[in-house]
Amino acid sequence: MSRWAQETLPIEDCTLNGGLKVTLTLSQTSVPADGLTVIKGEIRTTEFGKPQSSVTVSPRPEPSETSKAAITSGARAALCDSAGTRISPTGALLTPYGTPVEVQTDADGVYDFTMTVGTVRGRSSSTPGPRMHPGT
Repeated sequence: MSRWAQETLPIEDCTLNGGLKVTLTLSQTSVPADGLTVIKGEIRTTEFGKPQSSVTVSPRPEPSETSKAAITSGARAALCDSAGTRISPTGALLTPYGTPVEVQTDADGVYDFTMTVGTVRGRSSSTPGPRMHPGT
């Protein structure tokens, strides 16, 4: 397994070994954690400036927070794919698994998603936000 496939990288714009660049764009970076606000997100992958299709990435919580804690405490978030199907948390909403998800970019090197933040009172910020982990 290569060294970069084992480490977790910030979700902010980052460049991986080999010229692969993973960019995250969010419609908002800070919202009330009321469960009502929907944030639109886009993950874009390019290599040497050209779109890279079929790249697997895994949105993850802060390294200091386990996947399970990220969805069972604090200002929780749910991720849905572009069709509106919930992809995270996995399992039932009342008994989530906390298993990291992997998503794959389309032919244009893009993965669109939405995120609804908050089932408890408080504010949530996506900065520095979840982490990206390149797939294998």
